[in-house]
Amino acid sequence: MCELEDNDNARINTQSFAVTTAWNRIELTFAADTSDPLDDDNAKSLSLNWWFHAGSTYSGGTFASNTWADTVQANRCAVDDFTSIFDATSRTFFITGVQMELGDTATPFEHRTYGTELALCQRYYERVTAGSAHSTFVSGFCTTTTASQATLSYSAKRAVPTITFSAASTFRVAHENSAKACTSISASEIGDRIAIIDAGVSSGLTAGQGMGITANNDATAYYELNAEL
Repeated sequence: MCELEDNDNARINTQSFAVTTAWNRIELTFAADTSDPLDDDNAKSLSLNWWFHAGSTYSGGTFASNTWADTVQANRCAVDDFTSIFDATSRTFFITGVQMELGDTATPFEHRTYGTELALCQRYYERVTAGSAHSTFVSGFCTTTTASQATLSYSAKRAVPTITFSAASTFRVAHENSAKACTSISASEIGDRIAIIDAGVSSGLTAGQGMGITANNDATAYYELNAEL
């Protein structure tokens, strides 16, 4: 059984499909639900569920294939020819290549590369971790004896991201053969591809000289960019 569940409005639409002993492509077209829209927020709105077994709580009602209805637990898996995966010890279920799309015709499966998937994910969120104790994150220059700035470039985000850092003490400013632990680190002038990183130390910098913001003997130091909905 395959089910679409509208979590915002407590509605479901379920269809059964034939199970075989060989790999095959299953195409299911679900009717549109015009009664209630999904919320436009970052909470769970739509779930795709597979049913492998259902007791009487979920199978004792009346089944209506490919029909949107308010959620009644007894109707969710009440189809007569439903086969439980627990019917025999030899039951197995394998699935790969799930694709959902709008429209009334299923198109060929879209095999995206790892790079494409990564870029799509990074539009919403990206985290960069040092990986080694003194990795350099960005380079810039000292503005005063206690302040420095660097330009941070990143892949395009869907909106201006929020930039956060691990504790300031996990970073340092490397400058003129020495390194000063950061007392503060923050981002300003944030755009969808670029931002200014401001790193402060207690003393010891030379205005106008180059510097690098590195991990302060901490391989877990990180910054993250969040442009989630």
